[in-house]
Amino acid sequence: MISKDQIETVDRTFQDILKNSLPFGGCLVVFAGDFRQVLPVIPGASRSGIVSQCINTCYFWPRGVAKLKLQTNMRVQQALQGDNPILADELERFFRYLLQIGEGTAPTVSLPGNIPSGFIPILIEIHFKSSNLLELIRAVYADINNSSVGDQYFAGRVILTPKNKNVAVINKLILDFMPNRKITYYSRDQICDP
Repeated sequence: MISKDQIETVDRTFQDILKNSLPFGGCLVVFAGDFRQVLPVIPGASRSGIVSQCINTCYFWPRGVAKLKLQTNMRVQQALQGDNPILADELERFFRYLLQIGEGTAPTVSLPGNIPSGFIPILIEIHFKSSNLLELIRAVYADINNSSVGDQYFAGRVILTPKNKNVAVINKLILDFMPNRKITYYSRDQICDP
């Protein structure tokens, strides 16, 4: 998520260019996304420092922003239209679970000892019984050895981890499972003058 300072810089730029002191120089600006899920990335900042950079702390937020909410869960609707009420029910339950987490109404558990409280239990349907990473990859991507799987196969599956170093390890393991030859394309960070 973009930080408050970056948004307010764009706001001042619009005001200067358009010579109009209204927020964003009087232009309509649409901010989209789920603001409960992604905080701005502020390297080295404390929790309060990160929260103070959230978009809803901008000076124009309380008086000049109309908040609209999506009303229809399209994934559930697609499952219903595809005659898959079981999938629709699973998606609806998962949606409600995520919404509870985002709104801070999800039940929490306390763990014994000096462990901080407020942990949110993971739905039993998404528990994985093994601690072996290779078994997890095989469970999530069971058909990965099949060279005919397309983009939709991967679009419907994900392994989440909070640290980039773990992402790199998991991605490498997944790529090692794939049957096709791996090709690395390098970007160029400068333009060569001929």
